Amino acid sequence: MKMFEFLKNLFNKGKASEEVNIGLDELPEWFDVESKKVIEHTGKEAELVLEQLKEKVKEIENNIEKLKNAELPNPNISNKERHFMEGNREAYMKAVRNFLGGVLLVNDLRMLHKYYDEFDEKLNSFAKSTGRSYYILQEFLSAESRTVAENINDISKLVNRLKEIISKGNIGLLDAIRKSIDELKNQNMRKKSLLEMLNDKENIKESTEKKLRLLEENIRELEKSDEKKKLAELFDNKKKIIGEKKEHERKFLSDFSFLRKPISKYTRITLGDADLLYKYSDKPIEAVSNDKGVKIAEVLENMKDSIRNNQISLDEKKKEKILSILNRMDKDYFDDYLLNKERLIERLDNTEQEIKVNKAYKEQDRLDKEQKEVVLKLDKVKKEIEQIKEEEDKIDIKGIKDGIKDRISKILQVEVRIE
Repeated sequence: MKMFEFLKNLFNKGKASEEVNIGLDELPEWFDVESKKVIEHTGKEAELVLEQLKEKVKEIENNIEKLKNAELPNPNISNKERHFMEGNREAYMKAVRNFLGGVLLVNDLRMLHKYYDEFDEKLNSFAKSTGRSYYILQEFLSAESRTVAENINDISKLVNRLKEIISKGNIGLLDAIRKSIDELKNQNMRKKSLLEMLNDKENIKESTEKKLRLLEENIRELEKSDEKKKLAELFDNKKKIIGEKKEHERKFLSDFSFLRKPISKYTRITLGDADLLYKYSDKPIEAVSNDKGVKIAEVLENMKDSIRNNQISLDEKKKEKILSILNRMDKDYFDDYLLNKERLIERLDNTEQEIKVNKAYKEQDRLDKEQKEVVLKLDKVKKEIEQIKEEEDKIDIKGIKDGIKDRISKILQVEVRIE
């Protein structure tokens, strides 16, 4: 054993100053070759323990047979006691055979490392499940059952020795390094892919920003054009006409607002005109538009007579105001309202038509839509760039490399530079 340790230290000492420059693509194969060397050295020591384990398993199997065939030192026991003993002997032997079936004897250090990590748990489980049977057998076949138990204890010691050898050989760490190498390769590929994506997105961003600047320049040029000035005048005129139309309707509505109360009272003494009066009281503008022949003028004339004849009771001051309004609201009043409204609508329609055919209006509409699309596209690509950068920043290639180099140095005594 001392000679083996000496040779191992001598081997490691010779490698301590070794430096290796290796490309990422060649790293997996290189590491597999170097790992094999470590495993071979560790395997030689492990082989001795494995042979002892195999011998110990055979020894237990022989001792189980002895336990099976053992005669009772005191045959003068009752049938009940004999059946009790036989049942526990069978249970104990079955449990021992199952336990032996779980003793891995393959000459594969990686497999042994993974398997025997859970050996203590299996041993504890075996001890708990066989404790009662073993205790009972000690009363009947103490020597034979104790020998088997001692054999189990010997296996436990040999497995622990094997685990020590595997641990000292860093077999588990070799697997961890191999996984890190695979991770490095995958992360490196992902980082390259992200950088390519980032480059593509940056090109799209640059071209989109250029297009946006061009659109903004076209919009500024359009603002200076004669057509745009004409368009501004048309919009001002449209605004003016809309204002005139609203004022025209406001005055009309204002007159009818004074008539709501007298109309309400008049509908109580008139029969045929009540429906028309309700419409004017509720929505005067809509009512007058649908009142063919302006029948309301005649109805209001009749209502005016009823007010004068005191058929409708009103406050004197309000009565004067209402009569002055009704005096104006003859057929010409409504005809003028409708005619002026029609003229305003015609002027508004003509102005809107001029706006629609204006070249600046069409061009402004096109540029606005295109600018909106480009801004949305630019916002989207900026977000995508940020997402790619965030993901790319999380990939710590240097950190993974440093971790691999440190662990390789610890196990293989080689300073690796991963290119």
